[in-house]
Amino acid sequence: MGYYAKKTTIGFKRVSASEATHVIMPIDEFEENVKTVQEARAETERVTAAAQKRIKKLQDNHLDEMLSEAKRYIVSEEMSIKNVKKEAQKEYDCLHAMYLAEMNKNEELEKENKALCEEVERNDALNRHFRRISRERANQKNGQSKKNGLGYIVLSSGQYKDRVPNPSAEPGWDQTDIMVDVWKTVIRTHYDAGLPLYTIQPEVRKELIDNILGLMGVSRIQEHDRNGQYQVWTEEDDETVRDVCGVYRWVYRSNFNSGCWEIELYHNLPVYVQEELRMNKNCGRKGEKHA
Repeated sequence: MGYYAKKTTIGFKRVSASEATHVIMPIDEFEENVKTVQEARAETERVTAAAQKRIKKLQDNHLDEMLSEAKRYIVSEEMSIKNVKKEAQKEYDCLHAMYLAEMNKNEELEKENKALCEEVERNDALNRHFRRISRERANQKNGQSKKNGLGYIVLSSGQYKDRVPNPSAEPGWDQTDIMVDVWKTVIRTHYDAGLPLYTIQPEVRKELIDNILGLMGVSRIQEHDRNGQYQVWTEEDDETVRDVCGVYRWVYRSNFNSGCWEIELYHNLPVYVQEELRMNKNCGRKGEKHA
């Protein structure tokens, strides 16, 4: 469908009808309009030529009656042409109205989309502000730097026996569980215990991977959809294969005693807890108990 446009230094810009200097339309629509005009012009020329020929003949023969008939014929054909033009204009007006309605609809959709984008940006800003505030409060409570602290504290880390599916079993055969010696570490986050899990779970995983696990010597973490599947990770260094620490299971729990969400990590090797992840001894809260 064609649209009004105005020629600028960089090309054509879509504008309203009052500002337009050109009409841009698809080639097939343009060719159809040209064809219609050419046919109408050819028909007009044919009718005019035929009428003129008949008039000349009547004038030569001084036949007034035939001349009158020719004039009536011309008038009739002119009326036919006017009707064709009227129908064509009516169809054009209809198409133009549809075009304007579609343009208005697109403008409304653009406004709605802009409003939604602005709402998303506001929510993102509020979410970032909320995370910053909760992290600063947690840092202050843990005796860490309010602005530079990570907001995460390792509460405990110890040996643990876990029952897992036999990783050596062939599919379809022995699926008996086995007991493995692993490590279990409990970390307190800076997120309020009253928040729904789905609102903080993606952020906790991202912050663990980006900022926390590296400080603990953890270099691997199981895929999200494989949570709980035991695995031993290895890496090769100077042709020597050695085990590396990796998290294969994580469990969230809401500790209303401390007022924060905690996460239990299960991993194949022990971790090293740096000072950034330890609580200041003078800032612990009495009565807190951790598994």
